[in-house]
Amino acid sequence: MADLVPNLQSLVDSDRFLAAVHMDDLDDMLGARDADPFDAEWVRVHELVTQHQLGASPSVDALRESAFKRAFAITESPDACGYISDDFGLIADAARADVSDAWLVALTASYATGVLPHGELAGDSRSLTEIVSEFQP
Repeated sequence: MADLVPNLQSLVDSDRFLAAVHMDDLDDMLGARDADPFDAEWVRVHELVTQHQLGASPSVDALRESAFKRAFAITESPDACGYISDDFGLIADAARADVSDAWLVALTASYATGVLPHGELAGDSRSLTEIVSEFQP
């Protein structure tokens, strides 16, 4: 899979990033992330990616930091920012490891539409590369 970090960074920098998040619903969304099915799926995909034993990546670290800071500017919630940073690290590392997974695609599609992923995610027929390629560096 191509290096998607520049495209993911463009997503973080875009006006769409978290545009559909209503702060009144943030606690409920975070709670839904800590429960199944979201939590079980996140852990499952994380385990798929970590099996590839990727080394550290300065570009992924920079993306995670940027996502955290941008999310904090929008939400002022350190908890939300930690989740978001972890999600972008997972997406970028999955691309580096060439891991393709329908749930990961749905996670990415949520961010591409301005939504903070939580609960049961809607499927998306596109590939990870197709979704992220919308955001040109």
